[in-house]
Amino acid sequence: MKQAFYLSKKFFNSKNKSSSSYFISKVSSISIAASSFSLIVIMSIFTGFENLLSEMYSNFDPDIKVTSKNQTYFSKSDFNFGELDSSKIDYALTIENKVLAKYENKQFLTNLKGVSKNYENVTKINDFVKENFSFDKNNSYNTIFLGLGLANYVGIQNESFNKTLSFFYPNFKINSAFGVKPYNTDKAIVNKIFSFSSDVDNEFAISEIEFAQKLFSKNELISAIELKVKNKKDLNTVIKYLKKKNENSFYIKDKFQQRDFLFKVINSEKLAVFFILLLIILLSSFTHIGFLNMFFIEKKSEFLTLKKIGFSNKLIQDALFFVSVKKFVRGLIIGVGLAHLFVFLQLKFSLIKMKDNLVVDSYPISYEPLIVLQLIVVLILISIIYSWLPSKTLSSNFLRKAEF
Repeated sequence: MKQAFYLSKKFFNSKNKSSSSYFISKVSSISIAASSFSLIVIMSIFTGFENLLSEMYSNFDPDIKVTSKNQTYFSKSDFNFGELDSSKIDYALTIENKVLAKYENKQFLTNLKGVSKNYENVTKINDFVKENFSFDKNNSYNTIFLGLGLANYVGIQNESFNKTLSFFYPNFKINSAFGVKPYNTDKAIVNKIFSFSSDVDNEFAISEIEFAQKLFSKNELISAIELKVKNKKDLNTVIKYLKKKNENSFYIKDKFQQRDFLFKVINSEKLAVFFILLLIILLSSFTHIGFLNMFFIEKKSEFLTLKKIGFSNKLIQDALFFVSVKKFVRGLIIGVGLAHLFVFLQLKFSLIKMKDNLVVDSYPISYEPLIVLQLIVVLILISIIYSWLPSKTLSSNFLRKAEF
């Protein structure tokens, strides 16, 4: 092996800049560098988007959400917290359902989410409040937080005099009869307007849990328990513990599982782009095979001389393999180096901006050493395959047929 490496270093590094193999080797190095650069940068951007969404929704979604497997509504006493106490977790009780809301002459459907008083300790809802409205504290109406999209739709502005919304929900406990309304109704005053993301802003109104329970005719019942783990290192331990205590009765979901469809789409797109880029790398690497063929043809006489003085086909094949890997790795090092430089500059100076100021000003990018290492390993494996197969084929076809 040492002899093969020495031969590749001393005899097979062509310095003739006018040769065809030299030109093809440069093209091959550039294509490999460009491909590896694109793979690492694009995967880092996808990881950046994934981390951005995870961080963004973590402000609205709890660390853990508990829902029943068997029924829509349940009692808090049905869930077993075990020995978890307030030193490890905070939790809030919530109840949620679709309701019909009315503001003056406008009607719209919204998700009414009733939350217990400690909901602000579980999520960061107050960080997204855009408007605080004053109201008559002697008024007996309940207060609600309204999403900015809904507030814009119905036309509730800061200077509006009337900010009272009516809510309607079917009453399934009574039979329709003359003079009896088949729905529950109640009113609430918009106290605050929040803006988190378009899907939430256009859909949610948040009220006190008692208001929603009364409207839904579900006194003392809830639809979910939302938990915040005080020490994030304990998150997986707490999830496993709660699953063990409530084996078959409840779904216990972390942040990713709460929005599993969104993150599945992102991961699917990420995987699809990875395979497309991998295919491009495989195709572009054919120039490397072309270089190896031209190099072998130009050095054929030297190969035959080495064989004549006693060098084995295996030794020459190994030397040719090392030459090929060296050329491939050279392009790989350039591509990986440029990718790291680009990631650093994007993180430091935000080179590429996002249009229309969507969520963030610049393209999110995240450097994950483990992911980059995995990509480099994949590229090295490709270099080994693209070097070993051609070197073996060439040495077999030419050297074994050599006549002395």
